[in-house]
Amino acid sequence: MTGDTGTAASGLGEHFGFGREFMEHFSILPARVRGQDSERHLGEGAGRGMRLGRFFGWAGLGKRAEVDLQFPAIHEKQESRRMACRVAIIMGSESDWPVMRVCYDQLAEFGIEVDVQVLSAHRTPDRVAEYAAGASGRGVRVMVAGAGMSAALPGAIAAHTCLPVIGVPVASGALQGVDALLAISQMPPGVPVATMAIGKAGARNAAVLAGQILALSDEQVAQKLQEHRRSMGEKADKSNQALREELKGR
Repeated sequence: MTGDTGTAASGLGEHFGFGREFMEHFSILPARVRGQDSERHLGEGAGRGMRLGRFFGWAGLGKRAEVDLQFPAIHEKQESRRMACRVAIIMGSESDWPVMRVCYDQLAEFGIEVDVQVLSAHRTPDRVAEYAAGASGRGVRVMVAGAGMSAALPGAIAAHTCLPVIGVPVASGALQGVDALLAISQMPPGVPVATMAIGKAGARNAAVLAGQILALSDEQVAQKLQEHRRSMGEKADKSNQALREELKGR
């Protein structure tokens, strides 16, 4: 937003408790400040979007401002971004996020867009089925599922899609992830789930494996993977050198 339109939107946003960053998502429809003797346009034109509503406030001395604000397709933008996501991360509970965040961060390092969902195979089975069945049509190419205990989620997702599914066992409950590891790995013939290690190491490897699958048809991702592998090698060399230097003095 620029000029009077941006100024008016920012001012009204601050007046009603919205920050500048939030108000950047909005544009002003043609509106007038109505006073006793004058009328003044606050803004001209607006882009496409869904109308949020009308703001009522005060502009100047005793002039009541009536401003229509638009929601410029934020939902459309979110859906567009979601359509660009090639990897989906699904977890059975929000408590799994500290582990699955490792997968998310690694994928971000590779420059891969991710759609993150909390869906339970037991509490929201219909949502799981719907999401998995429609993933391919949204452009998703790999699905990563993290779950603990009975860990039915990766298998439930695999049952509703032919996309590659990667399972991450999350340590929880009395068996601290061993139950989840066995549950995810013991899939029936014809419905595979690639099973990673328990916890954060498995979450990171899930991201690397997802990247390797995408790299088969994406040179940019392939390059990122090569850089990642070189970086690991350099880090190992530095650790080796540091240890040898330490031992020299003994």
